[in-house]
Amino acid sequence: MKSSFNVCYVLLLPLLLSSCYRHLTVHANSQHLSNTLRNHDTSSGRIRTEREHNQHSLIDALKLGFCGGLGGAVGTLVLFPMDSAKTLRQANPSKYPSVQNALKGLIHTPAATPSTQSTWHVGRAYKGLVSSTIGAIPSSALYFGTYASVKRHLHRRVRKQQTDNHDLTFPQRFFIHALAAASGNLASSAIFVPKELLKQQMQYTGQNLGSTLATLWSAAASGASAGASRSLLVKEPVIAAHFVNSLYRGWQTTLLRNIPSAILRFCIYEELKRAVIVSAASTPRARTGGQMSTNGADDHALPSATAVPVRIFLAGALAGALASGLMTPFDVLRTRVSTGTCPVDIPACVNLVVTEQGLKGLYAGAGSRMAFSGAFSAIGFGTYEMAKVWLNVSDDDSEN
Repeated sequence: MKSSFNVCYVLLLPLLLSSCYRHLTVHANSQHLSNTLRNHDTSSGRIRTEREHNQHSLIDALKLGFCGGLGGAVGTLVLFPMDSAKTLRQANPSKYPSVQNALKGLIHTPAATPSTQSTWHVGRAYKGLVSSTIGAIPSSALYFGTYASVKRHLHRRVRKQQTDNHDLTFPQRFFIHALAAASGNLASSAIFVPKELLKQQMQYTGQNLGSTLATLWSAAASGASAGASRSLLVKEPVIAAHFVNSLYRGWQTTLLRNIPSAILRFCIYEELKRAVIVSAASTPRARTGGQMSTNGADDHALPSATAVPVRIFLAGALAGALASGLMTPFDVLRTRVSTGTCPVDIPACVNLVVTEQGLKGLYAGAGSRMAFSGAFSAIGFGTYEMAKVWLNVSDDDSEN
């Protein structure tokens, strides 16, 4: 009996072991498959999250570009007559000793003889307004869109390197804002330089856009003919190349002025805005009715669309005035080059201005330029901040 049981046990044992092995194998395979699917889901989720984050960043960049374009257009529209007078003052300081004289000479022609009457032509102060305002939209949109994108990227990179949640230090903030401002200015220069040249040509000559373009094309054709052999017929592409080069005349002086000016303006503005936000966050109005971010002072979101403080406009005005005052000599050189009243070569232009007017010639219109830049920055930054609140978008990396 016992022997028969042993025989049955020996015969059944392989079957039992085989069954257990198959069960363990199936369980292990199912566990491996489950882990594989889980890892795949996690990886897919991470990829999906990164894709959604990139899409969200692109949408935000477009929104911020629109906000910047709106700010640039409003500033150009409101201050255009003063900008026209500033251009005349810097282009011909001997004829126009002040911006007020330039503005008066722009819109008023005195009587030539006692028997004739003086004439007023206010429309000349707005010559080129439409094209300048339209041109300001893509230029400012590219400027602010690039600035905000680079700023958010650098902010995120610096945050990842930190081991705590402390606010960014002043050197870190200065580095972020300076590099973002330089990037935005460099990107927008592709549109800003020809737009600004056409605007100042129209302001200086009083011509419309079509006449200004025709004049530049004729000058390009003359330059192409002068540079070619008489036995060769100047082709349209050659003239077009000279024409494009003429549109970017003064590009170096523009960047030489704009990039340092942009760094100063944005760094000063961001620090002043940060102080305003910290102060506004501590008030009962901001605590109860605001939409402040949980990231603290590094997220410069304003409390609400209707509660944009006047101090934001004042911060923009102060930043613009200080930056433009320091960069006035470069602005004078750029204006003289753009209007054709100075050689394109920077040292030669400096020598001409100093010879004609002395060192003070490099600061022609400094006071009016500071007033204009202060007003333009106040309107531009203020409109930009309000548009950000209306579109519910921030130029800080607050999503992480």
